[in-house]
Amino acid sequence: MPCDSIQTSAVELGKVDHGVLAASLRAAGWKVTHTGGVIRATSYVDGISARLVHAGSACTITTGGSVAAVTSGVKRSYASQLVKTQAGRFGWRVSQGQGGKLLLQKG
Repeated sequence: MPCDSIQTSAVELGKVDHGVLAASLRAAGWKVTHTGGVIRATSYVDGISARLVHAGSACTITTGGSVAAVTSGVKRSYASQLVKTQAGRFGWRVSQGQGGKLLLQKG
């Protein structure tokens, strides 16, 4: 892909916890602003910028790199943060295992 190409993808996220999404993006190194039910986030990794805007149930991702790679990364980060949030809510401890796996322990 030429270096001046930009890809945009609209993703329907449905019911997403805005707090968890914002926390997951921050944990993945994104710069995040969350105001009035709208999340705006930017990332700059390996020379490739990405922008995410989430309002309501619609999410738009714009990047000069692979939209699929950015979308996949956001999904992984959200899932990880959601597990951590829910585990803490029910008294489980979460630690990082090998290969990016999360280890859960009761108590």
